[in-house]
Amino acid sequence: MLTINQPFNLLLVFSVIIPAALAVAILNHRPNLGVRAFFALMTSVALWAFLNLFEVFSNDPQTKIFSYQIKFLFIVLVPVAWLAFSLYYTHRVRRLQMHHLALMLIIPALTLVMMGTNTHHHLIIRRFELVALNGYTLVTPHYGPYFWFHTGYSYLLILIGFIFLTKPLLDAPAHYRGQVVPLLVGGLAPWISNVLFVFKIGKFHYFDLTTAAFTISGIAFMWGILRYKLLDIVPIARDVVIQTIKDGIIVVDNHGSIIDLNATARELTGIGRNNVIGARATHIIPWWPARAALDGEEILPELELQHGKRRRIFQMTATPLRAGEKPLGHLVTIHDTTDMQMAQLALRDSKERFKSLSENAPIIIFSLDENCAINYVNPAWQTILGYDRDSVIGKPFSRFVTEDEQDTVMQWFHQLIQGKMATAEISIHVTGQNGTECLFNAIAATNSNLEGRVTGIIGLAKDVTKERELQQQLLQSQKMEAIGTLAGGIAHDFNNLLMGIQANVSLIRLETGGNGKIGQRAIRIEEQIQSGAALTRQLLGYARKGKYSVATFNLNPLIEDTLTVVQRTNKSIVIHSRLSTHPAMIQADQGQMELVLLNLFLNAVDAMPGGGELTVSTRQLDAMKPHRVQLQVADTGTGMDKATRERIFEPFFTTKEMGCGTGLGMASVYGVVKNHGGDIQVRSEPGRGTVFTLTLPAADGTENRCNTPQPATPSRMNVKKILLVDDEALILKYCHEMISSLGYRVVSTRHSREALDIFKQHAEDFDLVILDMVMPGMDGMQLFHALKKIAPRIKAIITTGYAVDDRICDLIAGGRHGYLRKPFGRDDLAKMINQVLSPVKCPPEPLAGNLDRHKVH
Repeated sequence: MLTINQPFNLLLVFSVIIPAALAVAILNHRPNLGVRAFFALMTSVALWAFLNLFEVFSNDPQTKIFSYQIKFLFIVLVPVAWLAFSLYYTHRVRRLQMHHLALMLIIPALTLVMMGTNTHHHLIIRRFELVALNGYTLVTPHYGPYFWFHTGYSYLLILIGFIFLTKPLLDAPAHYRGQVVPLLVGGLAPWISNVLFVFKIGKFHYFDLTTAAFTISGIAFMWGILRYKLLDIVPIARDVVIQTIKDGIIVVDNHGSIIDLNATARELTGIGRNNVIGARATHIIPWWPARAALDGEEILPELELQHGKRRRIFQMTATPLRAGEKPLGHLVTIHDTTDMQMAQLALRDSKERFKSLSENAPIIIFSLDENCAINYVNPAWQTILGYDRDSVIGKPFSRFVTEDEQDTVMQWFHQLIQGKMATAEISIHVTGQNGTECLFNAIAATNSNLEGRVTGIIGLAKDVTKERELQQQLLQSQKMEAIGTLAGGIAHDFNNLLMGIQANVSLIRLETGGNGKIGQRAIRIEEQIQSGAALTRQLLGYARKGKYSVATFNLNPLIEDTLTVVQRTNKSIVIHSRLSTHPAMIQADQGQMELVLLNLFLNAVDAMPGGGELTVSTRQLDAMKPHRVQLQVADTGTGMDKATRERIFEPFFTTKEMGCGTGLGMASVYGVVKNHGGDIQVRSEPGRGTVFTLTLPAADGTENRCNTPQPATPSRMNVKKILLVDDEALILKYCHEMISSLGYRVVSTRHSREALDIFKQHAEDFDLVILDMVMPGMDGMQLFHALKKIAPRIKAIITTGYAVDDRICDLIAGGRHGYLRKPFGRDDLAKMINQVLSPVKCPPEPLAGNLDRHKVH
């Protein structure tokens, strides 16, 4: 009974396990030359050994013979795999071509065919004999002629591979010859073992130990792979490295004659291999150093050579070659430094570009270390904040941030350092050297070294102080524009209500003659109506719809008149008038400008309850194009804080007690100034007074003056006929009654289209048309132009609860037409009708709603 612990059995088992393990291990090695061939060799040996083991352990003679025949599948592959490994390893081939492999496999394939058909011809095995030896029953074949042919071919392949492996290593330097041992052992062991078995030499020739020998070969090769790096750089590969290296290598002797050179050197020198060895380098290489011999190790001058399609820069280095103390010559390397120099040049250019960008950038560029201390700031830091650049190096960045933001900034930086965020954006307030606070939008990211370790923070900070102020001003302007639109609509509707009341009061006064209690009460109602009208005019002024009647006039006399009124009622205020010597000519609505001046002056007086100084000045800003007039109103009053300054021009905002102000004074000032194309700025601090600065477009020319004709009553012999159009039914009714009471004939309608039809039929009968400006469908101005096409000389009066616009200004500029602001009374209506129907030399003065300038707040 065969057991696994018998020596031959153990040897067969190891012959299976060890090659299989080597095959798996080699696949885990990096894919160098010969790895696949070595894998094929060890796999074939393992399967060969396995069938050997199966043959020995089997008790059936037929099974033993069958196993012997099957193992030829792997016996024939082993020599081929061995030769392929040798070819790859010695760099005889880079890749074994399929037709070459097919040629090597012709004999093994024929052997397999012959073995499969052996029972018919017995050319491989004449007969099998079973031999009992030491408890084993072994198959002993008697070989035929073809077997010896196959064996010779296999031995030839093994011999060729053995020669390929050993010859280069035997010629290598002494310190590389340790690699010869594993290759010699690996190459000789299976060959010797197989010879002993095939030719029945020795005491144990019945035992086929070839697989065990190949196992020894595999162990030897693996030892060489691990110990001597057989599949890595070895003496055999040195020649390959030298030939394929990108540097040119030229070996010269002591006399400067060329001993050897690689392919790169041949390409650079432009010479072939023939007639090179033994020639003087200076004779065949034009750029070779002029001196005949090189001295010691030295770096030769740089070369510029044509390499391919471009010129490249090369650096030559000469290294002495010695045998002991005896000099043999020099090894000259020619290294291409073009890319390196270009990279260095690009790096210098990059540094210069960065320096230029950083030094000239209008925003702050900063760099911090791991402790968030400053290690670099660009010149913008000093320009914007005033700190010397060198003085801040090493100081914590948080030191320059406002106190209430320091913790936030440090938390922000630490999260970057710890990798919790890649970049961070934040708005911070930084205190400048002069104590002012600047608002910055900052963005920062981590700065890392080549190893990827975070070394600090780099960031950009843009000063957005002025930008934020402009944004706030824009938002404030948009908010006030929206409120102004609302205020204009309210004022229009309120004026229509007042118009109805005013018309009825005017008719009551007409009927009572203005006498008695009813007449007096009507007068008081009219006074209240005028107060309401003043309120709507302030709303319209704020809404930038208060530019009623534009004229060119000198602002200085208007200022003096208004200051006289203020001084008369406020004796505790000292007034300084510093008006320009030249006329401050502007083109504006004089009534609206009176409103602006009065509100500014009274606002200043209210800010100085215990007395103070009010300074008013004007001057021409000749440097600006177009020219502008500047008005400045300064007081020494209580001043305003930031919150109040930001809301000073908002409607209905007031710091006065309940009932002491409407909150529309400064809002109307803002609206009137903006409506006239001007600008207004306020500068104030608590306890330091207030300065309002107004800038208005200057006007060329002289003041507009004309004499208004006196009102006249229509003659009974020549009663005028008037067409009245207003979409409000009650206002149409009341105005109809007022016009009739003046002695004129009136035709009234609420609809523009109806008015146009009436006028088409009786155009020659009408002397005047009175039109409401705002009507559905066709408005008053459109209706006027339609009527004018029918009767070009027709005269018109436009009435509106809104303020005048450019179309109305153009209409009244010629002096033929006029307009009335609602609410207007019977006297205002009579005066305007008389002005329009009477010849005049300047535009009619807009009537209605005269303001008591002493009572406006």
